[in-house]
Amino acid sequence: MRGFCAFLVALTINGCSSDADVSVAEREVSIFHDKFDDQEFDEIYTATAPQFKDSTPKDDYLQLMSIVHQKLGTVQATERNSSNVLYRTDGTTVTLGYATEFEQGPGIETFVFSMQDGKARLINYKINSTALIVN
Repeated sequence: MRGFCAFLVALTINGCSSDADVSVAEREVSIFHDKFDDQEFDEIYTATAPQFKDSTPKDDYLQLMSIVHQKLGTVQATERNSSNVLYRTDGTTVTLGYATEFEQGPGIETFVFSMQDGKARLINYKINSTALIVN
């Protein structure tokens, strides 16, 4: 019985932690979208985690985001449609999926954040949109 109670306590703590981590990451998505709309791509890049910078050269990122903004326009509405929190010995990651409506069409966005000291830092961003091809 004692082991079962400990399991329930651990499950409850993780559940609360998970919600808090998702909330922090959601705020970062909102900031990302505001900066995207204002074409502040350099500021987005500067705030990313080292893993992001290691895998994505700054000039490539700035060029890509400029093209995405040119083809899709600003964010009109967005709705989170998935979330996943992964706790590992080397850190916590939060993955959030969004269905986003841009000026020029819909897109599916995926954000992956590394959680450290209560802060979320972007380690991966993906966008899928037919409008990127046809516009």
